[in-house]
Amino acid sequence: MRLSFPNTKRTTSQMPEQVPRKARVSIAEHIPPTVLCALTLALSAVPIYTLFHAFIAYPGAIHDELLRPGRPMLLLRSLLIALLIASLASLIALPIARVLIARSTRARTMLSGLLLCPIWLPPFMIYAAGNLLRAPDTLLGRALIDYATSDPDHRWVTIWAGYAIAVLGLALWAAPVAGVLIAAGLGSRSNLYDEMLALEPIGRLKRIIFQLRLQRGVIIRAIALITVLMLGSAVPLHLAQLDTWSIVTWRQLTETPPADWGRIWVSALPMLIAAAIGARLIARMLSDTNAQHDPGSRKPEASKAAMLIAVLIFIGAVLIPLVSMFFSLDDPRSITQFWRVNAGAVRDTGGTSLCVGLTVTLIALLSANAFVSPIRAHRRVAHVSLMTLCIIGLTPGVLLGAAIARHGVLGLDLPLLAPYWASLTRFAFVGCIIGAIGAASETPDRRSARVQIAGPSLRAWCITVLPTLARPLLATLAIATLLALFEIEAAVMVTPPGIENLPQQILSDLHYARLEQLSAAGVNLMSMGAIVAVIASIFMTRGFQSSRSGN
Repeated sequence: MRLSFPNTKRTTSQMPEQVPRKARVSIAEHIPPTVLCALTLALSAVPIYTLFHAFIAYPGAIHDELLRPGRPMLLLRSLLIALLIASLASLIALPIARVLIARSTRARTMLSGLLLCPIWLPPFMIYAAGNLLRAPDTLLGRALIDYATSDPDHRWVTIWAGYAIAVLGLALWAAPVAGVLIAAGLGSRSNLYDEMLALEPIGRLKRIIFQLRLQRGVIIRAIALITVLMLGSAVPLHLAQLDTWSIVTWRQLTETPPADWGRIWVSALPMLIAAAIGARLIARMLSDTNAQHDPGSRKPEASKAAMLIAVLIFIGAVLIPLVSMFFSLDDPRSITQFWRVNAGAVRDTGGTSLCVGLTVTLIALLSANAFVSPIRAHRRVAHVSLMTLCIIGLTPGVLLGAAIARHGVLGLDLPLLAPYWASLTRFAFVGCIIGAIGAASETPDRRSARVQIAGPSLRAWCITVLPTLARPLLATLAIATLLALFEIEAAVMVTPPGIENLPQQILSDLHYARLEQLSAAGVNLMSMGAIVAVIASIFMTRGFQSSRSGN
């Protein structure tokens, strides 16, 4: 993130009380960036070693795996599927972005919390609910079966219905992410064109087309980043048997002995390149959002149409899956039975997830300090950590899980620690991004005043800035815990025997269509997760707003 710092080289005369204190760097100032650097190196060590070892051990795998027949078409199909999901998500996200950049009110803050909620919930639950809605005993299911069985040429309908549910489910889940990306671009530009456009006597359709043309750069960037996100292994596509490059990689890992996993890492090179591109897009977005901020722009009011559409998106992504799972239960007592049957899995996975949440919150805190450090080397560490952790986080989870399962935690055989380390490796980048946003929420004027009055020391930062980040940091703890709780791809690769894993149990229910158990798990986890996610999103939104305004 491009951050502004006071110019300490100015020699203009100042009153004694206005003269900045001489910067004295103590050992304490080096602690946050040093710990952040150590965590980044530790989390990236095994994936980087695995990648280089794979290329050295299998020098011919690039030709054998990437250029063999069928691979170019598989890559093209993967790109098209990811692009389709990203385009749908970005189209759905336009009203979400309008609400997110609207003038801050209590109602708008509450609605923003609702809209951000689906990001922290598992996308496979939306897919599972969609499949319940097309069950044979439903109106939609009977219609599909009647049409598919009316003619042998119509059998493709049920298969493509599964594909459509997976694509639409992922688009609904990714829409809030795209909304945040679009809002980040729209919120930093002047509203001059919007005011001029409002005075023009043109039709609604032309007005919408003109606005889309003005916003095309922001929308294209959102589509590109969501495409990268979807290229990573997505459980709904795996369950719908819609083959993409990452799904094929997942299948190869399960069919290949661990000693030969290096070849699969080489074959996943396109996914790693996509992850690097995505990390660059994230870093560029954070930089542009702060650099292009127009202090003279006024935030518009959210239109009633945009708010209504945004509420409908929340209903489709959260409430409809929750309600459909509840009404699909044969016995409501299955909801309480879930906690008795899965007590061990909830305990083990919940404890691991909480530890991941605490560590991700620590990374957010360290990043927030390092990004605004007056020492250039500290800021460089923060930028490199952001890029590195984003690349790792956007890498398919099954690859990270396979690397840790094969080479251990930092090369050590620690099976009980592996689930924690795998989830932390996947989601550490979330803490780094939130830390960067928190650093940028301190305006240059406030930062300059802080340095002049209290000095650039770590103690001064903790006294003046840290209290304003309390709510975002609490939200980070809840968000990271939820993400780790619902993580499947890396968890299934590293969970040792004897450790009960909740996501693995849910994946088994999805695979074998154990609808009663799946619906009970969905009602419990979706309701609990939705409540926590909404509260955390509101904390995050209000925290950054108050930090930016100085309240």
